[in-house]
Amino acid sequence: MLIIGQNLYLERIRKGMTQKELVQRTGIAQANISNIEKGKNDFTITTLYKICAALDVKPAKVFESKAIARKNLWVDRPTLMRVAEAAVTGEGDLSEKEGYIAIRLKKIIKSSAISGYTKKEIELAWYELKEALVPEELTTLLERASEIEKAKRWRKH
Repeated sequence: MLIIGQNLYLERIRKGMTQKELVQRTGIAQANISNIEKGKNDFTITTLYKICAALDVKPAKVFESKAIARKNLWVDRPTLMRVAEAAVTGEGDLSEKEGYIAIRLKKIIKSSAISGYTKKEIELAWYELKEALVPEELTTLLERASEIEKAKRWRKH
């Protein structure tokens, strides 16, 4: 249920909808919606259909897990290093997919106070990266970006 709940949450955030608005559209208690999104509650097919209808998303879409279904890594290590560098420095010639990843990684590695990103934007970036990458890729990107960020701060002092 965790993947379904995460996907429902992601769809709600993408639509710019609050839980309160979803409650109004579905008639489902906010505590239940919150627990469903966190993967803590089981739910009926009727509940799933109500939520999907309110979000204007097909139920099949919330069952998808793109990154988990993939067996191969997206790219080689040098490409991951280049994307991490671009996320930290804002520099680099990236493909469309690499740019997509770098933008989301940047939101995660910069604190919201410094970057101006909201908590929701950062959470959405996390979910989108988890959807686009396998765990090994995400771990490598985060580790490399952290190393680059530390080196950048060290050079300033």
